[in-house]
Amino acid sequence: MPSRPAVVAFDVNETLVSLEAVARMLPDGAMPLWFARVLRDGFALAATAGYAPFADLAAGHLRDLVDDPDEVIAAFRQVDAHPDARPALERLRDAGVRAVTLTNGSTAVTEAMLERNGLRDLVEACLSVDAVRAWKPRPEPYVHAARCATSHPPRSRSWRCTPGTSTAPPGRV
Repeated sequence: MPSRPAVVAFDVNETLVSLEAVARMLPDGAMPLWFARVLRDGFALAATAGYAPFADLAAGHLRDLVDDPDEVIAAFRQVDAHPDARPALERLRDAGVRAVTLTNGSTAVTEAMLERNGLRDLVEACLSVDAVRAWKPRPEPYVHAARCATSHPPRSRSWRCTPGTSTAPPGRV
């Protein structure tokens, strides 16, 4: 019988939340290409051990599309959850599995998204690649999340984990 995970880490954009509200602010059909370019540049930075925050990359590519990139970036706080997000998170909670988020975006924006959609109480912690200054898919964000999840007691109401604060033994993450 397979063992149940203790913690599940979710990506946020287009996993828990829809970016349709952001897409409506862009020229018709521009969302897929714009978002792909942001991710491409983030992944390229990750491949070369470089780093830039999501909002900086996003705004840079928005300058060619809209008059006010900051308005589009602000719309990330107004996105709606996918219909299956709450049931999935509730099912994990009911099974005793802890849920955290791990995003290439910022912790503050993720928390705003979850609060707006009534999901924050189902997510133990919101973690960001900003803490380790390395985009996913580099290993550092995942190691950071694993260390955070193992160094904090289950269901602590709110916690932050910054590099170097984990007490998990290196071989246990």
